[in-house]
Amino acid sequence: MKFKGFVFLAFSAVFLSGCMTGKENQKLTVAGVDNPVISLNGVWKFSIDPPEKFWQKGLDTSDWADIKVPGECQMQGFPIKADTPFAYRQSFEVPEDFSGKKISLDFHGVYSYARVWVNGEFLREHFGGFTKWSCDITDLAEPGQTAELAVEVVDRSDDISGASDYAKHNIGGILRDVELSAVPVQHFEKLHIETELDEKYKDAQLKINYSLSRSEPSDVLFRLLDDHGQVIKKEKLAEAQKQGTVLMDIQSPRKWNSESPYLYTLSAEIVEGGRVLYRCPEKVGFREVEVRGEKLYVNGDEVRLRGANRHDLHPELGRCATAKYDKLDALLAKQANMNFIRTSHYPPTERFLDYCDRYGIYVEDESAICFQYKGTSQNKDKFTSRYLSQLREMVNNHRNHPSVIIWSVGNESTYGKNFQKSYDWIKANDKTRPVMFSFPNTVPDKKKVYDILSLHYPKWHGNDKVQGFPIKDFDRSGMPVIYDEWAHVACYCTDSLRVEPNIRAFWERSLDKMYANLLKSGSGAGGAIWGMIDETFFLPEGLPGRGEIWDNQGKNGSTEARGPAIGYGGWGIVDPWRRKKPEFWRTKKAYSPVKILEKQVDEFTSGEQLKLKVHNRFNHTSLSEVAAEWQYMGKSGFAFSDIDAGEEGLLSLPALNWQGGTELSVKFFKDRRLLDRYNIRIGEQGSKLPAIKEDGKITLQRSSSQTRARGENFELVLDKEDGLIKDLKIGGELVIKSGPHLNIKIFEKLGWNSPIKALAGKKWEVESSSCSVKKGVFLADIKGSAGKISAEFKFRINAAGVAEIECKATGLPEGKHIKEAGFKFITADAEKVSWDREGYFTAYPENDLSPQKGSADLSYAPEMKYRKKPEHLWVYDTQDFFYFGTDKRFPLSRLARGLKENIYRYSVFYEGGGRLDVLSDANLGCRYKREAGKDTLIINSIWDYPDLQWGNYAKFIKTKSSFSAKAVIELKQDL
Repeated sequence: MKFKGFVFLAFSAVFLSGCMTGKENQKLTVAGVDNPVISLNGVWKFSIDPPEKFWQKGLDTSDWADIKVPGECQMQGFPIKADTPFAYRQSFEVPEDFSGKKISLDFHGVYSYARVWVNGEFLREHFGGFTKWSCDITDLAEPGQTAELAVEVVDRSDDISGASDYAKHNIGGILRDVELSAVPVQHFEKLHIETELDEKYKDAQLKINYSLSRSEPSDVLFRLLDDHGQVIKKEKLAEAQKQGTVLMDIQSPRKWNSESPYLYTLSAEIVEGGRVLYRCPEKVGFREVEVRGEKLYVNGDEVRLRGANRHDLHPELGRCATAKYDKLDALLAKQANMNFIRTSHYPPTERFLDYCDRYGIYVEDESAICFQYKGTSQNKDKFTSRYLSQLREMVNNHRNHPSVIIWSVGNESTYGKNFQKSYDWIKANDKTRPVMFSFPNTVPDKKKVYDILSLHYPKWHGNDKVQGFPIKDFDRSGMPVIYDEWAHVACYCTDSLRVEPNIRAFWERSLDKMYANLLKSGSGAGGAIWGMIDETFFLPEGLPGRGEIWDNQGKNGSTEARGPAIGYGGWGIVDPWRRKKPEFWRTKKAYSPVKILEKQVDEFTSGEQLKLKVHNRFNHTSLSEVAAEWQYMGKSGFAFSDIDAGEEGLLSLPALNWQGGTELSVKFFKDRRLLDRYNIRIGEQGSKLPAIKEDGKITLQRSSSQTRARGENFELVLDKEDGLIKDLKIGGELVIKSGPHLNIKIFEKLGWNSPIKALAGKKWEVESSSCSVKKGVFLADIKGSAGKISAEFKFRINAAGVAEIECKATGLPEGKHIKEAGFKFITADAEKVSWDREGYFTAYPENDLSPQKGSADLSYAPEMKYRKKPEHLWVYDTQDFFYFGTDKRFPLSRLARGLKENIYRYSVFYEGGGRLDVLSDANLGCRYKREAGKDTLIINSIWDYPDLQWGNYAKFIKTKSSFSAKAVIELKQDL
């Protein structure tokens, strides 16, 4: 199945194409008109309860409120309700040089039903909130005069996008740009541009099908220009008829793909007497999409899509699209090594697609239909026009973009005749792209409504039955499969998210394993993370009437928001302000197009070249176009290889004095953009655990209530009442107040939100406690219980302050999923923690939640204000307005609170120079907790996040009747 490169443009009395939107770097020219496209964005007048005949000309709106356009109403403090009309008014000047032109009002997105009046005259209605539509106001707007615009909007509960229900509040309003535009009476009414490549994908034919707005013949000129403005080809039609076709043979054009997004410009012009009356420049990418058997191809190259699902989201204006965030989101996608965006669950702005064209991002463009299950709209005649009208608007607006390689007729809905009509319409009007539909399992046999199989939430290993389709190693025979929702970012597991944030770092295993396993499959064409941006709407506090139709509390699978910030929560790799979360770097790593396949090189010879195993995971690019910058023991340089796209090979580094126990840094760059970074170990690194030397002097002082032990570098008390270690000091400074205490948390069951239960939360009851000194080592044996859990602790510490703690617990309920298990100490207030750990990946940025080596200042807890952009990085947040509400503020930042996995050393620093180090061979996880004036050091030998669910990776460790843990602690006095 072959889908030709295709560019499309269509507009009529009520529709103006993409070339007329004032696209960045594309200037529309209309003779005699200074600015043919004028933005009407800004402050409008608004009434939540408009008077009768509010559209009348001359109506006094002085008592109406001000509102920003574009932007949601509720996000600006107006408690609109479903199915209840509200109104906008705005006046605008019609430029004098619009005289003699066709004048239009262009609405890029009004949710979800709108009616429009100009100067008191009704123009039209429109269903659907996420597509561009226009009103011809030529006969109503007098150039040089002021025109009055009235727009009535209804947030309809029966809208087929379900977008308000989905957003957990009424999103109604003018959500996208509004523009005033002028074109000559004779203009291009339709402009279709196909780029067909030959069998060798070398030469191309540019096919232009045009239609003029009037039947009078006009001179038409088409010019194809390269990115320097040089004319490659041109064709002039003297006295062109109303409709026609132009063919241009282009020798060896540069191809457009996500890795080399080269764009030409087609200038379509209407000329009279050598004077250009009208010029519409369109970007052209020579690219061809094909489905052949079980694979997806672009320009003859098999492609694997690595992407995310993106929603429009403005942190202050809600489900709103702006130029700032359209551009930023495209740039963030490229920074995260994505080559694919699914525009869930509605079409994006054309401006966003402009950036996808420019930066190189493949797009699945989805019609605004979501969650239409059996018995809703998919088989009802009264909804057919809504399905088809917004589908036509999506396709006709966007098919000129090379970035759009797939159409989607809707999300997670039951098949019906309206979906069939949607598919049939696309196939009749655009044969250049494949079509997708979810849920495909609802499509009857012998019905065809998709060309690529869309499946949601496979398991990380790719062996599963997904929506009724058996999948083996991500393969499904018959056609390509795109898992356009996978690797769901932590969101619904609210208890885990409230305990500590490391679940966001742990998620890295899921996406990395999914994508690596998919690359081994035959038919797996790619996947898209759910999702890219946090689904959090910062509604004004105290918004009246909130939740009368849709409410985030307890409905549709409660996400348990605890305040005015509602939605689905933190399911993005960036937050609403576009601050990078831990998932961002992990996406960049998992989706890396250049993968070093080893963490440690054991076979090397000093003075000879070092060879690294590398997988080129690009679709179209040889590694000869990628620079590898290396650094080793004070030296640096660049290495290159010529590994072809999709192949594995060797990257050779210079003959250096390679030594065991060292580290090599390698960074990969393409077009000066950092693709990936690796820190590769050279040779064995050796254990970092100190021995507990049996020497030195320890004295014991016993009384009826306690035993006090003193060594060269410590002193402690063994309390006879509860049998615990108390008042552990380093050089006279208190560091541990009491412990060890059991720390065992489980999930009673896994579900939408999996509640966490502490098994050892009851008061500790001592059974026996004894101590002695043998060969310069203090020994304590403590036995007791906490509720039904019995435990024994063995504590050993030598005179130098090196201690070993062993724990064994029994009486655990069997078969429960473990959240974390280990023990903890109540500590004195500390100043800082630091860590050295084994990362899942070999390199993390310094400002990550858990880099291999890092530290956290326990006194740094920046203040945050609701609905105000934080000036600090995400890891330093002390509040989460969605999961905790506006009142809860942590005394520690996320960086300080987060569990650090697989530690070699976890250090706690105290004001007087005391330091406590937890040491392991990367088999322990540590975190620090400060709550209600109590500091706690938690040392876990087991930790897991099975509540990630959605096919994500977890260890799925279950409780047995007993559990044991062991740790080494070293006490130091830093001078």
